[in-house]
Amino acid sequence: MTKVRYLHVVVLATVVALVPARDALGWRMREHRAIGAESYIAACNRLTPLKDRDPQTAVRYDIACGNLNVQSFLYGQGTSVGGDFLADSDEFRSTFGAALAVDRGNYLRLALRNSTHFHPMVTREWGDLHEVAIAGALAASQKQGVALVDSFEQVFYDSAFADHFLQDSFAAGHMGFNRPASSAGAAHAYHDEWNKRGRMVSNRRGAVWKTFGDNLLDIKENAESRKHVIAAATDSVYSVLAAFVLGEYDGTSDLAVWNEVPFTIEDPELFPSLFRLFAGTQKLTRPELLPLLAVKRPAVKDQILGIWTSYSFPFDSWGHPSGVVVFGGNLIIPGLGLRMEAGVGFGFEGSFTEPRFAVDAGLVRGLGITVDGLFSHELDLGSLLLIDGDVDATLRLSLRTNLEAGDQLLRVDVGPSYNVNADQFGLYVGLGYARVLSAAGGGFF
Repeated sequence: MTKVRYLHVVVLATVVALVPARDALGWRMREHRAIGAESYIAACNRLTPLKDRDPQTAVRYDIACGNLNVQSFLYGQGTSVGGDFLADSDEFRSTFGAALAVDRGNYLRLALRNSTHFHPMVTREWGDLHEVAIAGALAASQKQGVALVDSFEQVFYDSAFADHFLQDSFAAGHMGFNRPASSAGAAHAYHDEWNKRGRMVSNRRGAVWKTFGDNLLDIKENAESRKHVIAAATDSVYSVLAAFVLGEYDGTSDLAVWNEVPFTIEDPELFPSLFRLFAGTQKLTRPELLPLLAVKRPAVKDQILGIWTSYSFPFDSWGHPSGVVVFGGNLIIPGLGLRMEAGVGFGFEGSFTEPRFAVDAGLVRGLGITVDGLFSHELDLGSLLLIDGDVDATLRLSLRTNLEAGDQLLRVDVGPSYNVNADQFGLYVGLGYARVLSAAGGGFF
């Protein structure tokens, strides 16, 4: 095994261990299943009056809709798995894909590159995949016998895979921020916040409604949004089934889907916790509905709670480090793009046998993300204070790298340090674990 591959395995194993059971999704699997099954039944019912047009049409209708309860159940299953657990619709019918569908590691690999599940890419992804299903349906309609059945089965899963993205486009947590520019932890927290809150959207027809996400598909407040997602999903399935059953393509249903999906959104910015605390409200600066295509700002980590340990090793006396173990957190300072960090606990200087009260505080500035947001990089300017009658102060400037898995963080800090009391320079090293409680940002420039 190469060193690079070994590193990937280690990172993935760490992520699997960290990510909680609550994963970031547009809708839960049961909700995807419900939308997929209901829309498939509605599409077949719409086709029923045309099924006896000629014998071949009747045969193709029977293949697509003859055993409707089973077909609709399978379609719902397909929409729930596609995109989140399988990377390609071809995997639905392979033994390899059957294993991947229950592989948590594969889910996490796909989650790192899930930007296509979020606006504005999500509707484009549906469109590209849906076109593949339409082309396959038209080609399949010209075949006979077993080849006809086999070809339709692939079309069936191509369409289910595409419709997963269409369904995600209605989830509140999948809109309003720049997903590719956001770290995994920030995206997870932002996603969860808006899925619970819900947000106002409108479509190209001018209909305005409030939509929610995860586990909230069937709540009373989401009833209007449920109608819109079912309508769009039904038109999408119908377009594919009609191309197969009738052997011809009519773009009317696809245009109806395009007009149904969310197009504009109420200002989606999330304000930092400090701003909410002191202002007491979140008054939107642009309350009107604006196009989702104009959303450019990323989500950023706001409230972070964790535990960390840090050490300073003087260059001229490596055997007498000072260090702390503290519990604390971070909050964004509104308007400055900085997080303030503070923690309290116990520390030592030279000897572990004489613990002292410790304070660790600093300012953190984001530098960027790598590996699709799995890693975030930050600059930390801070100090360690050891207090026991007198105060021993150590200043630091460190480069921090966070491994972000869902809302969990593992952090490593390295940089120079300076002990003010002893007038000594040294090496600062820190390790920590934290959880992202909320995010800020998103919205328009």
